[in-house]
Amino acid sequence: MADENNQITTQRRARINNMKKVILLIALVLIIIPIILCIILSIKVCSLENQIDDLLDMKKDGRLTAYVDEEGNKKLIINNQPVQSQAKNQGIVSADKNEEDTKKESEDNSTDNTEENNSENKNIPNEETTTADTSKRGYGKTVCLTFDDGPSGNTEKIIEILDRYNVKATFFVIGKEDEESFERYRMIVESGNAIGLHSYTHDYAKVYNSIEDFVSEITRVHDVVYEATGVDTRLFRFPGGSSNSTVTKMDIHECIDYLNENGYTYYDWNVSSGDAATRLATVEQIMENIENDLFKMNTAIILMHDAEYKPTTVEALPQLIEMLLDEGFEIKAIDETIPTIQQIKSQ
Repeated sequence: MADENNQITTQRRARINNMKKVILLIALVLIIIPIILCIILSIKVCSLENQIDDLLDMKKDGRLTAYVDEEGNKKLIINNQPVQSQAKNQGIVSADKNEEDTKKESEDNSTDNTEENNSENKNIPNEETTTADTSKRGYGKTVCLTFDDGPSGNTEKIIEILDRYNVKATFFVIGKEDEESFERYRMIVESGNAIGLHSYTHDYAKVYNSIEDFVSEITRVHDVVYEATGVDTRLFRFPGGSSNSTVTKMDIHECIDYLNENGYTYYDWNVSSGDAATRLATVEQIMENIENDLFKMNTAIILMHDAEYKPTTVEALPQLIEMLLDEGFEIKAIDETIPTIQQIKSQ
C-alpha cells in the first residue's frame, strides 16, 4: 500500500513538474515573441527612415518629381525615369495626362485654411471679390486651365464660358485643315487665349515612331496653326505627356532635344480633371479629381480636353472657374511667367 501511495505521489510530482515546464515555456514564448516583433519593427522603421531620407535628398536635388497622368494615376519621376503608378484617384479619372503631376512638381506644395467668398455675383468678380484675402486657399497662387485635342464642336462653348468670367486658358491643338477648324483656331487666338501644339495626328504610333516622324508631326501642326492664325506658337504638349509609357521605339530625350534646339517650350500638367477616362466622367468626379491635387500647388496646370465626346468638361467649367475665383486663385493662360511644369525635365 505504501509503495502504491509513493508511486501515485511520484506521478503527481511528475505531472506538476511537466506543467511547470509547459508554463515556463509558454511564458518564455510570450516574452520572446514581442521582443522579436519589436526588433523586426525597429529594422523596418530604420529602413523606412532611410528611404524617406533618400527621397528627401532626391527632392532637394531635383531628382524626384511627381505628377498625375491622363488616367489619374499618381506617378513618380526619379532621375528623369518614370516609376510605376503609385495610386489612383477615386472615381473616374483622366486619360490624356501628361496632362500630369501629377501630375505635380515637387516644389509646388503649400496649403492654407480657407473661408468662402460670399459675393452674390459670382459670374463677374466685383471689387469685393478682387480684394486680397490671405485666408483663402488660393491666395498668391496661379492656375492655368489647359484644353487638349481640339479644336472641336466644344471650342466655342469653352471660349464663351471663359469670356463670361473674363479669364484666359491655353489650347493645345492637333492638326485639322477644314475651314471650320481654321475658324476655331482663329477664335482661340482672337479671344485672347493662348494656342499651343499637341502634334498633328495625336496617334502615338506615328508621333513616337521615330525622331523624323516626331519632327514631321510638330512641323505639320505648326504650319496649320500658322496658316490659320499667323501665330508662330512655340508652346508644346506631348501627347500622353513627356513621361508617357507608349514611347518604346525611341528615346523621349531625342524629342526634348529637338524642342529645345528649335525654341519650343513643353508643358505637362500637375492636376488632372480625369475627363479623358474611358468612361464619361461626371461633373462631380471632374471637380473631385481636380480638388484632390489643386490646393497642394503654388502653380497648378490643370489638364482638360476640348473634344466632342467630353460634354461634362464644358458643364463643369463654370463651377470650376467660380470655385477658383472664390478661393482667390489667379487664372492665367500659359506664358513666359509660368514655371515649366515637366514630368521629364528638359536638360
